[in-house]
This record gives sequence, C-alpha cells and structure tokens, in this order.
Amino acid sequence: MDKETKQIRQEEKEYHQQFYEKHELFEEGTWLEEPIPAVMDAFQLIRQKPNLRILDLGSGVGRHSIPIAKDIDNRGGKIICVDLLEEAVEKLNHYAKEYDVQQVVEAVQSDIGDYRMKENQFDFIIAVSSLEHTSSETAFREVLTRMERGTKPGGINCIIINAEASDQQEEKTMEIDKPTEELLSELDFHYKGWEKINRFVEPLAFQTVRDGESMWLYARAITYVVRKNEQSNGFQSEMKIDQNT
Repeated sequence: MDKETKQIRQEEKEYHQQFYEKHELFEEGTWLEEPIPAVMDAFQLIRQKPNLRILDLGSGVGRHSIPIAKDIDNRGGKIICVDLLEEAVEKLNHYAKEYDVQQVVEAVQSDIGDYRMKENQFDFIIAVSSLEHTSSETAFREVLTRMERGTKPGGINCIIINAEASDQQEEKTMEIDKPTEELLSELDFHYKGWEKINRFVEPLAFQTVRDGESMWLYARAITYVVRKNEQSNGFQSEMKIDQNT
C-alpha cells in the first residue's frame, strides 16, 4: 500500500470513527437515517426465500444490515457484517442487541480484502461504498472474484461504488478511483453471464472531514445489481483470474 493510499485510508477511518461517535443509527438528517432504496429493492427480490445467507461488506454500524436482519429473523436467516473499524463492529453489535436481532447478525472485524468466503455460500451480497476502499487494484479484483464465487446460483450482488471521486481541490479521495466507464466495463466483465437487474450512474456530493476541516467530496455513484445464473457451474471466476494475470 503506497503512502497516498495509506493517507486516504487513515482519513476515512478518522472520519467514520468521529461520525459514529456523534451520530446514532437511523438518526434524522444524517446519511444513517435510512437504508439506500436500491439496496432494499434488491433485497425484496430474494427476501421470501427461507434460511437466507447474506453478506454485507463494509457494513458500518448496520444501516442496511439491521433492517434486513429484522426482516429475516423469523425465517431462519443470517447476515454476516464485515467492517475494518473496531468502532463500527462494536456499534453494530450494540444496535443488534437494541433491535433484538443479535441472533441473526454476526459482526466480523476485517479488511474486506482479507475476508474469505466459501463457494456458493451467500444468497445476497451487499457492497456499498466499500469496494473503492480496497487497498489496491489487485485487491479490488480479488474481492469481486470472491463475491462471484461466494454467491449461490440465483443469488444477488448489490454494489454501490463511487467513481471519479475528488474534493474541492480535485485531489484523489478514494483508494480505487477510476473513470466511470472503465469501472462499469470492469464490473460487466466480472459479472459476464449474470442477469443485470439495475445498472445506473448518478452524481453524488457529500460532506466529510479531512485534517479536521469540513469539505465537500464529489463523485459519480454507480449502482450495480446483478443475479447469478441458476445453472452457474462455478468455474467462471477461475477463468477471469487467468484473464487478469
């Protein structure tokens, strides 16, 4: 990990630590106020299946995991929530108890680039504003490949990722920062053969804190929702690894 990437990661860590300390889950007027509709819409496509196995990569304090956990609690579901920050995992466990879903939620403190999953393990994988914070291009591709292989036939991946991110001084603000079309092409390549449910781009502007100062960040947010073919044989990912080497 180069110096610039380390600095970006440290700034993101500090921002989220401070934010989670100051604000509660579902607090009105914050980005934690409610889950993103596109994520919940994707979940609706699969929610009736019993014994759902769900993975939330970069879960934070449970913006999406807690509402989903409440929904699947009476149908034998389980959601694994992975986040790099100790503070996020601690808060997530707290909210799981507060909302009485601790039996459904499993919180794991880990870099998403290090998290391993079994083949055909999950029905639904969420990655919201997390893939752009992998440590390198290689790690980014490896996580995508694991997501592919870790999804059951008929399962869904829901990705929201920022492209072309910059601050007011037009400096790089994400570890993985690509032109929008390049990033879309890479996602299309990794998910070749999957059904595309949702694929759109919209401008995004949000406030953050860097070096103790509030500033605006600008990006193009890609929403990418795909469903794995029911007849998938599991070999697609191995072929893609070869093509990227």
